[in-house]
Amino acid sequence: VEVVQTTYADIFRTTADVCGVGDKLFPLLNVGVYNLKAVPQSEAIAKNGQRTIDNVLERNLVGPRALKELYDDFGYIVALEVEDFVEQFAVTSPTLDHYNTEMQRLFDDIEKIKTRSLNEVAFEMIKVETYEAKASLIRGANELASALMKLLGKTANEQTVLVNETYEEIFQQIQVTPSNPEELVELKKYCDSCPEKVDELNVQFNHI
Repeated sequence: VEVVQTTYADIFRTTADVCGVGDKLFPLLNVGVYNLKAVPQSEAIAKNGQRTIDNVLERNLVGPRALKELYDDFGYIVALEVEDFVEQFAVTSPTLDHYNTEMQRLFDDIEKIKTRSLNEVAFEMIKVETYEAKASLIRGANELASALMKLLGKTANEQTVLVNETYEEIFQQIQVTPSNPEELVELKKYCDSCPEKVDELNVQFNHI
């Protein structure tokens, strides 16, 4: 659009003072120099020409703009760097279901991108090649999915270590031999609380 508009404006600049009659045009004739004057860009005929060009361009941009809107739903894929996307996801303390939902959304969108339009769409005056844009979106979605899988693995590993350490702590505590009645009472209280602790650990373990 800018190229067309600039070209039209350049017509008035480059055609100013064009030699119409003179020794360069008719070198064998002894005639005076007469330069052709360009129509000022401020005149009505020039403005009408500009309006005509603008209207033609606007009509021919309707299709490409509609094509672009078909891909607006996938803007989130390129809106953030992979690290920022993962960081924003992680701060929500996602459950496994959240991971599944987000991963499924990415894989579903990859399939949608593949079939959203042809790789080349021709309009009356404009041809739009979408292959590179589609490939970039698909590549970005795969990178996000891969990053989420790495985050899930890292989180699961950390939680596994924590659960294991807690089990070890319980085991060590109940192995203590009381040396007096007070310690026996404390041990009994601790043992009474163990079923609840174990249930919580089992929930965490099943989540992992």
